[in-house]
Amino acid sequence: MKSTNYNIQNEKKAIQALCKMYGIYPERGRGQNFLCSKEILQKIVDSAEIQAGDSVLEVGPGFGTLTSLLADRAKHVTAV
Repeated sequence: MKSTNYNIQNEKKAIQALCKMYGIYPERGRGQNFLCSKEILQKIVDSAEIQAGDSVLEVGPGFGTLTSLLADRAKHVTAV
């Protein structure tokens, strides 16, 4: 999955709509956050120094905003 057409506003609206549709209310006190900031997502991916042949394990992928950016760099991403 390549995220070359990533649009943060569309992503944020889609996440908000899914949460509303399914009655999902993240609790920050429990560490439940749905990351939407493209700048922060990019910093996370950059700091991981992922190479093209790497395999990545992502724990707690949420709606997959970080997963899609990881997949752009890694050979394989497993999200659990």
